[in-house]
Amino acid sequence: MANAPEHASFRAVMTALEIEKAIERLPEPEQRKLAGWFEDHRLIVESSAVLAAFYDDGDGGESQLTGE
Repeated sequence: MANAPEHASFRAVMTALEIEKAIERLPEPEQRKLAGWFEDHRLIVESSAVLAAFYDDGDGGESQLTGE
């Protein structure tokens, strides 16, 4: 990476398998921190979908995002 510090030894992770292997190499506390982040992210995405559906229903069923 052009702007990465000289000591940086990372590259872009491209596949789910690479991500899984990287997670397995994390120390247990970091794995728990990541798991918490994923749970928070899942809840945000889920609640966003529920809220979007609520507004779509209130707007006669037309999608706020697609207009369909």
